[in-house]
Amino acid sequence: METTPTPSPKHHHWSGWPAFIALSMIGLGLAASGTLCYTLIDNYLNYELQPHVDTYIDRANKREQAGDVQRAFQYHGWAIDQATDDTEQIRAILAMINFLMTDNNWQPAEQRYRMAAEYILALQKRQIQDPQQRQLLIETALRLAGVTSNRHLWDFAQTFGKSGENEPATEKSFTMLTAEFEALLALKEQQSTFTALAALEKSAQDDKQLSYVRHQRLKLLWMAIENDGWREACTIRYPGETAEAMLKQIEEQLTVDSNNQATCGTASFEADALVSKAKLALRKQDHDLAILELFKAIEKKGAASQGTAAGLLLQILNTQQRHEDMDRLRLVMLADPGMEHQALEDLAVQLDTVTVEARQKALLIAVDEHARLAIQGRKPQQNVLIRAAEIAIVLKDWDRAAQYLKTSASGEAPRQLHARRLHLQAQLAEKQGDKRALVKNLHDLITTYPDDQVMAGNAQFMLLSVLEEYPLAAADLVGVVVGATLRFPRDPRNINSLLNVAHKLEAFGLPVVAQKYYRHVILLSSLQIQRTTEIQKATAEATLGQARTLLTMGQDKEANHLLRTINGLVQWSDVWPESGPLWSAIALRHGQHREAVRRWRQTCGPPGGDVLPYLFGILVPDAASIQLKPPGASRPAPAAPTPYLMEAVVDAAFKVLLERNAFDEIDKMLTRIAADPLWSQHIPLDPMRVKTLEHILAREPAEQVISWMNRQAVANTKGTPQGTLLPLETLQEKMRNAEQIAMRARQSVL
Repeated sequence: METTPTPSPKHHHWSGWPAFIALSMIGLGLAASGTLCYTLIDNYLNYELQPHVDTYIDRANKREQAGDVQRAFQYHGWAIDQATDDTEQIRAILAMINFLMTDNNWQPAEQRYRMAAEYILALQKRQIQDPQQRQLLIETALRLAGVTSNRHLWDFAQTFGKSGENEPATEKSFTMLTAEFEALLALKEQQSTFTALAALEKSAQDDKQLSYVRHQRLKLLWMAIENDGWREACTIRYPGETAEAMLKQIEEQLTVDSNNQATCGTASFEADALVSKAKLALRKQDHDLAILELFKAIEKKGAASQGTAAGLLLQILNTQQRHEDMDRLRLVMLADPGMEHQALEDLAVQLDTVTVEARQKALLIAVDEHARLAIQGRKPQQNVLIRAAEIAIVLKDWDRAAQYLKTSASGEAPRQLHARRLHLQAQLAEKQGDKRALVKNLHDLITTYPDDQVMAGNAQFMLLSVLEEYPLAAADLVGVVVGATLRFPRDPRNINSLLNVAHKLEAFGLPVVAQKYYRHVILLSSLQIQRTTEIQKATAEATLGQARTLLTMGQDKEANHLLRTINGLVQWSDVWPESGPLWSAIALRHGQHREAVRRWRQTCGPPGGDVLPYLFGILVPDAASIQLKPPGASRPAPAAPTPYLMEAVVDAAFKVLLERNAFDEIDKMLTRIAADPLWSQHIPLDPMRVKTLEHILAREPAEQVISWMNRQAVANTKGTPQGTLLPLETLQEKMRNAEQIAMRARQSVL
């Protein structure tokens, strides 16, 4: 059977390859041609359709009208970049300056004006031939000088405004004269401003211009009345007149202009005129007329002087003690953005000066309204809210204070106000018993403003008072005290802070560290310029604490030296009830019984109670004969002996009686101590009972031993060890071998 040959796969693959290569070359050629055509067309379009400077300016104006001020600024910048000659660049720069001087919310006014001034001053060395451009640039520089008080802009305008040698002087337009006047007024060129006003008066033609002149004349003449410098400059307007005559002419002119302007048809000018009429009425002590005119001015919505009128009205009402009217007016002012600023200014003054509680509560109602408006989006007035929070805390209105502080935290505050807010939040937390919030706010205040001696210093010492209540916060307490001492070494509050730390460390059984802080207290006390009674007391307590810690460390000699100093200074006699017994105890420890009694009586007077005089009598039978130094001041009341002295005097008396073998006296002494609640609490009697028993066993017959045991409860008849030193069975066994026990005891004693 014949079969058809099958083509090899390899042969089939290579058979189409030439066609593929041909098609690929054609595709690459078409792609290259397309790319080249696109590039040529794009370059042509870019060359032909590149926007002109005026196109960019037009686009910028449209974007500004649409509210896209960021894009408008970019278009103005591109217009400046695309300018091909000085004329185009100056036109683009003038358009940018006009944009920057428009209140369009692009940037804060101060920043916009600064940029506009830089653009203008950058043109100083340019030769601007176009008269219209020169005129527009000069007028713009003057306008900008009027709002920024920039003298460089005034100088620029004067330089560019000079006519050439062969150029005729041109008469200035009313617009140019207006710009010059406002610039001179802003620069406070007093005489030149009055000269410029005269030029304006001559140039004004229509009602609008005349109204503007009257408006500026009102402003300038009031400045002449209220300011000596402007009044002196006003003599150029009224030459040869006496001061009294000139003032009369000024008031007459003000009356005429105020009456004319009050009905001129421009709300802002009318409001200014009404305020002027009110001020003239006040000069004549006609308060009712002034109030009437000011209420009219307040009704001029949107006028710049609306707030001024309201503020002046508040002052008049305050002078007349019409507080309820003030409160109502203030609420109206707070609701109106045009008068809110003056209302808050007055509210801040009232909060700082009013001390009557009823009036303070009325003022807080206005603060409530401001806080409510701030929550709705108005800018919070930090100083008003923080001061109101202080008052609310004093009035114990915690919720109100918390609301004010929370509202004030919603906006940025200057450093000092922020520190005050943290401090008040700490105070509020303290009043409410919120220790966690208290510590947090104090820590925030200290770490945020570490060098503020008033705020951070107060915070550190408030934090100390909190930490002192927590025994486990000793480390934090020491850290805060050290921080305060390092930052504010001359702050007298450091002394008591260090003293508290030293007391705590001593109580924790750390005498070495405590003694170090006691020394720091003494050192800081010596640095204080004013040695107040409180500082003297702290120094005495620190010296006493140092002596105590030295005694704990076994340094009796050094402690004795400090105690001698303390007990020799009459001004430190407040601590003698503690220092005297310690000083006496040291003498007792060293066998100086007579000196010990003298020290006690010198510092604490005659010993009180029943036990101490008895013990002193054992040690020094003739104690009454001890000569005392005149104390120089009345001694404090007799003090109860300290445990340290109790142990020392009992130990000394016991040793004396034991050496005398005065077992009956020891019996009396132990009985007295056991019967005294104070002494029995601090003196362990059992060791002395056993010690005495050992001596009796060594020296006395069995009957004496049993008698002693019965008296001092060494054993009981029930044979139980409770309340005894030795079980009854043991003692009976010992008594059966009394002679042997006595012999062994004598040998051990000998």
